[in-house]
Amino acid sequence: MINSDYDTMLDMAHKLHYKSLTQLQETAFHTQNIYDEQKNIMVIGPTSSGKTLIPLLLYAAAVRKAIDAAEPLPRMLFIVPYRALASQKFHELKSNMRTLLGVDLSIAQSTGELRQSDNDIRDGLPAISVIINEKAFLFARGNANFLSGYRYIVMDEIGLLADEDRGVKLDFLLSWAIAATPKPRIIALATPFYDWSVYADHFGFQRIISQERPTLLKCPVFFSGNGNSRYVDTFDWPAQCTGFDPFSIYRKGKVTSSICSACEGLCPLDTPCRRDRALLCPNTQAPCLHPAELLDPGKPFRFQLIADLCRWHLKQNHQVLIFWNDRENCRRLALYLFHELADMLREPPPLEKCKQIVLQACTDISNEESGLKRTELISEDEMFGILEPEHYRALCAGVGFHSSAVPLELRSFVENRFLDRRELSIVCATETLAFGINSAIDAVIVADMSKNLDGEKQFLESNTYFNYIGRCGRLQPDKPMDAIVGWVHPILNGFSPQNQNFNPCDVDSEYMKWLSLEEERKYPKIISSTIFQNDGKNLPFLLLCLLGSDVKTKSEMIQWLSNLPAPEGAAPCDVDTALQYLLDHHLVQSDDDDDEVLDLSSLNRRYRVVEGREGLCGFTPSPEDFDIIVDALRKALEQPKENFSSVLLYHLLETSYMENSLRNFRMIPPKALSPRADKRITEISEEQDQTDPQAERRGRDFSAENLATTLQKVSVWKEMEPLLEMERDRLYRTDIRRRLAVTAAVLCWANSANPRRLCEIFHIAYPLIQSMVRDLGYLLQITAECVYTVERQDGERMRQLEGRKTKISERIRMLELSVYFGLQPELYWKIIDFFRWKSETSPTAKELLQMVKSPYPGTARQLRRIFSAYITLIDALKCQRKGAGPRDHHAAAAALRELNAWSVTSGGGNTLWRELAFALRDEVNLDEPFA
Repeated sequence: MINSDYDTMLDMAHKLHYKSLTQLQETAFHTQNIYDEQKNIMVIGPTSSGKTLIPLLLYAAAVRKAIDAAEPLPRMLFIVPYRALASQKFHELKSNMRTLLGVDLSIAQSTGELRQSDNDIRDGLPAISVIINEKAFLFARGNANFLSGYRYIVMDEIGLLADEDRGVKLDFLLSWAIAATPKPRIIALATPFYDWSVYADHFGFQRIISQERPTLLKCPVFFSGNGNSRYVDTFDWPAQCTGFDPFSIYRKGKVTSSICSACEGLCPLDTPCRRDRALLCPNTQAPCLHPAELLDPGKPFRFQLIADLCRWHLKQNHQVLIFWNDRENCRRLALYLFHELADMLREPPPLEKCKQIVLQACTDISNEESGLKRTELISEDEMFGILEPEHYRALCAGVGFHSSAVPLELRSFVENRFLDRRELSIVCATETLAFGINSAIDAVIVADMSKNLDGEKQFLESNTYFNYIGRCGRLQPDKPMDAIVGWVHPILNGFSPQNQNFNPCDVDSEYMKWLSLEEERKYPKIISSTIFQNDGKNLPFLLLCLLGSDVKTKSEMIQWLSNLPAPEGAAPCDVDTALQYLLDHHLVQSDDDDDEVLDLSSLNRRYRVVEGREGLCGFTPSPEDFDIIVDALRKALEQPKENFSSVLLYHLLETSYMENSLRNFRMIPPKALSPRADKRITEISEEQDQTDPQAERRGRDFSAENLATTLQKVSVWKEMEPLLEMERDRLYRTDIRRRLAVTAAVLCWANSANPRRLCEIFHIAYPLIQSMVRDLGYLLQITAECVYTVERQDGERMRQLEGRKTKISERIRMLELSVYFGLQPELYWKIIDFFRWKSETSPTAKELLQMVKSPYPGTARQLRRIFSAYITLIDALKCQRKGAGPRDHHAAAAALRELNAWSVTSGGGNTLWRELAFALRDEVNLDEPFA
């Protein structure tokens, strides 16, 4: 029987153009357990060992069997950690299933941005659902039958279990999937950088293991020196390769000579043989042993080093992926490499043509995933703060960048041109391209071996590093494994072992830490649940998620938590404190008695989630942040309706969850303080080093004296004015002014403000605003579930109270969509009301209503354009009525075209959309001619 099954797998692999199976795949498909539907499998292999193909072929075989037997198709839930990976798996599965089965299966995906298919995925309707970890966790708690609705659950990049913030949710997902009825088959995909024995034994996984993968040549590059110069040294550079030698980098004008052993003393840096490696040293008649590069002031040392590495690889016709866990450095480096390597790259067209090429491609991508179609291009303004003019030329020459802050359309553009069409030669990326992405690139440069975590630099963990370097030398269907080679260049601070300054006893050097990473391959650490590592900071809400719709005793909760894989000697979770918090906040209750003070010592007392609080199951805020969220809602409801949004957002910014986003927004320290404020200087001293010297020129003066004047320039001033009055006595504090400025910026974004205008006023580029609104969106989702805290007013009937709560909840959810996608709330309401009214008689209107209420990012971007056009027309009309005429004739004319030129994919949708456009125009009385 096994031979027949193996032949089926091999035949399908050939259909996907794989000439042979890898060692891991051979092991898997020759194992009887792999064909036993009752067995859960953990596939453990290095990156590019072919893990993903195993569940894909197993599922395809099950679908083929169901089709032949005329049975319902099995469903598969494919869980991944990142949006970029979700997108790639979505398209990969769609293409591969079409090739293997000859039919198109229904495939949907869900991420923070992509929500259109959420209800279908919750109900298990698509044949294949691709979903990020956090969404799977949220859906599993919201629907007790969610996981059991799928026959296959694939958990990709399961190594994320080691992540302190995100790993616990995977622990819970695994436990819930194991306990689901009927039981789905779980296939976990892991790397051998951890010891998985505890997890495999605990959850009953059958392990399939292989260490084989294509060859990686690891050539670390060392980077050391003083403030004026840097010395670069390669280590283990293959002898057969030439063209990259050790050299020194000096700042021009700082140093004129340096030690040269061949010259027995100081040797001028401008000696021809030191500058040109093709020339011979006049003293030794051999190539210079101490070549030098002179840099202009301000030219980044590390950028030059990376450029030299890329130059060598471009000569070999290699593609290069550069990892740098810093979004801004990725943008800057891409532009630098474009200019520095211009002679090695293809000549880009003129700038305007480059803009047209990039914006057209992004518009096409947007239209592919939007119910609204536009013939006009995404505007350059919508990419402001992301793409500088030269970035367009760089992309057309073959150099791009990628991060989570880049708009979805541009991310997809870079992924397609780099990974599929191979038109980009170099891409600079954060770890958004690190985990599980299929690529056939030749070289990986790890530009920085550390990453920022909670404001501190930490050396890379083994799982992260090995995922970085695993992006190169990956399997290719048309090549045998032994013909594939990948190049890896970690850039290490310090001296190489061949340098006389190298200290082998310095265990804290990056070289020694890097060696430790390599050693971890031989002795991987045992992985365990991170619930035992974070001091229980999220335990109350994890317990809430654990309860869900169930009733559990304290003993059952303790048993369930203690069964999670724990490190040796770990203290048990403090369930009593977590339970007490939930009881105090009326989130859980005991079913056993009505005592005001419960005896928590009883192990058999049963607990359940209080009715009306079930929506919080799936969120895991810290108790401190949850208290701030509840208090923020209370304060917002105390304000007039028009101030609700500003007050709520302002107080949500106090949470620790928002710290990282706020840290990236830099303030100008006050120029002058009164004598009485001298003691307060210490509170802003940390900001001095982060001052933006051009901030004042840009009009971004958020000092205590000028904050109000600056904010009066923005359209949301009326919403901000009460906040400034409330905080008048605390404006000396930098954190207060920062939160006020960020609140104003987010409100402007939510009112469909032009990204260019946002950057001019606040100096907040698109990546930063995206980071802020993504985090705020999560907090607003929690806030919407906290409406149960709204108290009954004097004389208010229960039915009236429930109606009021529903309206508050709906307002918060609308605010969350407005903030996340940048959609003006008042106009958003008008469009939803229009299609809701039309949906009573029109099925098409129902589709459009769903499309608008849960927009794809492409649809949201199109809606922003409509909103912006509408607001432009209103401004123009106001100016005309005041006798000043339209502020901008061209903008007004463009706005009119914007409201008249939409097409909708749904049948009859165009007519409805035109009706909406006429309604909007009639509302602002556009029959009046423009002056």
